[in-house]
Amino acid sequence: MTQHTAEFMDVSQFVLHGKIPQRPLTKKSGEVWHVRATPLDFKHENHAPTDWTLVREGEIIRIPLCPYRTLSMDMSQVLLSAFDLGHRFAERYNSIVRSHIIIGQPVEDLRPDVEALRYWIGYAVQIR
Repeated sequence: MTQHTAEFMDVSQFVLHGKIPQRPLTKKSGEVWHVRATPLDFKHENHAPTDWTLVREGEIIRIPLCPYRTLSMDMSQVLLSAFDLGHRFAERYNSIVRSHIIIGQPVEDLRPDVEALRYWIGYAVQIR
């Protein structure tokens, strides 16, 4: 059975300084993780292996948060896309032990340029 964990993270200081938000996560010896390295294209099912970073060594993994944008001002799209991301990979790989999602906050209102919200998501999976 896959364990699913999630957390919120303040990304404001990263964004203010033009840096990609990252969350360190402690890794136990022997654990192997795949870390999502690029934003997911929700329109396509296939994903290149280069979209992921394999982490076998060390005690810390760094999970980058990628920027996404909603199609409207509906805040529920932020959480739904985070769950969609996790579900897409959990159903594809039967070797997942743990799935971890990080949702960056605050969510940015992009008006008046566009009726949408910008948000950040980081994703990593521990595999067997």
